[in-house]
Amino acid sequence: MSKFIKVKLLIRSMTSLDCYLNRAFGKGPIGIFKKIAIKTISRRFNTPQEDILCDLLEIYEIAKNSSIADRKTQRDLSAISNFLWDGISYLWRKSLWGTPEFNKFMDVIDSPSKAGTISVMRWDYQYDEGDYWQTPKETYERINALNQFQGDCDDIARFLLCGLGRHEEYSNNSYMYVMWGNETGHATCAIEDQTITTIGTFHRIEHFTKNRIKVAEYWYPNLKGIIVYTQDPYTFELRRVQFVDVGAPGFAENPNFKSLEDLIAKMQHIDENFARDVLKTLSDEVVESLQERLRKKGINI
Repeated sequence: MSKFIKVKLLIRSMTSLDCYLNRAFGKGPIGIFKKIAIKTISRRFNTPQEDILCDLLEIYEIAKNSSIADRKTQRDLSAISNFLWDGISYLWRKSLWGTPEFNKFMDVIDSPSKAGTISVMRWDYQYDEGDYWQTPKETYERINALNQFQGDCDDIARFLLCGLGRHEEYSNNSYMYVMWGNETGHATCAIEDQTITTIGTFHRIEHFTKNRIKVAEYWYPNLKGIIVYTQDPYTFELRRVQFVDVGAPGFAENPNFKSLEDLIAKMQHIDENFARDVLKTLSDEVVESLQERLRKKGINI
């Protein structure tokens, strides 16, 4: 592992750690939680792995078992722990460093944590305008100079879903969630177990709920709708499992979200009813504006 990669990991971890802590507790002092997290990421990289893991588990156990923490706090604290562990563990997860043959690499993605490591260290988010639907294999072949895979939120969702879906433990409980508000849309890989865990452009997050709507509300407090898909890990074919029309007025903006018209243009290739279901969740005013933007892309709905 080169010194450059180690420094890059440290900088990325510190930046995202600050973001997570502010999101969970605001910008003021937050006591023991922040002290533990900062102590963990401030360690030198030659610190024994067991010590790093011990500190990360301490964050996780506090988050999971705290009697004063609500579900949002538990989720954000566990996200800190997962991010640090998935990022730091890249240093010794040598099977994730290279790019062997596609199928062999997919076989390596045999746990949520390894999928999280890819999202932290080997993903370069690229906002893809247009309606081209990138397969997991094409994502694997699209690599930048830092040996990172490139694509947007639905590309990483399908890529990780392809790997996890090849392993019996996750073959029947792994999905892609596609959700939207009035202006933007987002996709993520999701594993439904004792709790729902999402992995994608926002890395690995445990949501401490089995409710799909509550998970989607993490990104869209005023969610409009969500569609759940499964994916064949070998043919890459997507199959719709559930559509939920939430019906609340929604709006969200984030640089890792796609514009709603771009999401529709892309999803129409694999789900011909996607646009119809999105439009019926929106107000007449929003629908009219969205249809005009879609017409400029050559899509008439």
